[in-house]
Amino acid sequence: QWWQTVDMALLVLDGSSRDFSREKELLAELRQAHKPYGILVNKEDQMQDEDKDFFRQAFPEEDIVFTCAKKPEAMEQLREKRELLPDWISPKKPVVLVVPVDSAAPKGRLILPQQMVLRAVLDKGAYSIVTKETELKEVLETMGEKPQLVITDSQAFSYVSSIVSEAVPLTSFSILMARYKGDLKRQVEGADVLDRLEEGA
Repeated sequence: QWWQTVDMALLVLDGSSRDFSREKELLAELRQAHKPYGILVNKEDQMQDEDKDFFRQAFPEEDIVFTCAKKPEAMEQLREKRELLPDWISPKKPVVLVVPVDSAAPKGRLILPQQMVLRAVLDKGAYSIVTKETELKEVLETMGEKPQLVITDSQAFSYVSSIVSEAVPLTSFSILMARYKGDLKRQVEGADVLDRLEEGA
């Protein structure tokens, strides 16, 4: 199959066209093969609002990027479309970041995934609460409302999960980065297969 050598597909649609039957077939094949993809609609400079509405209705479940290939910022638009945080993160709601500080942590600074997640929380307009795992229990007890998400370093995951209520979503910086850089669902499926491999597989 054509998609066997594909790591990620970028489907570029002509903004002036209205027939995408072949493109929809390609999308169906990509989904079935669990290949990550993006949809880019070109010629945005020639499109009206109703034209964009047409594409949103034609591909209702897709996150479409409208752009113009003539613009130097076209690819940057596409890169920024992939978000580090889940889309259900709401503004003016707290997100707790648990950052262990030990001998392995860089002195006086946060590591890059922590910086990126903190910036993503700020960009969402959510409230950022950054704490060490040793102070987490007290922080949660003093908060006026439960956090919409708790994000922790992998090394403290077990400890943090014993403190955070099961009603509060919990993830790690590593998981968010894996989701940001690739197909997390596919990665989880692969990890599950590892546990079932037999000797000599």
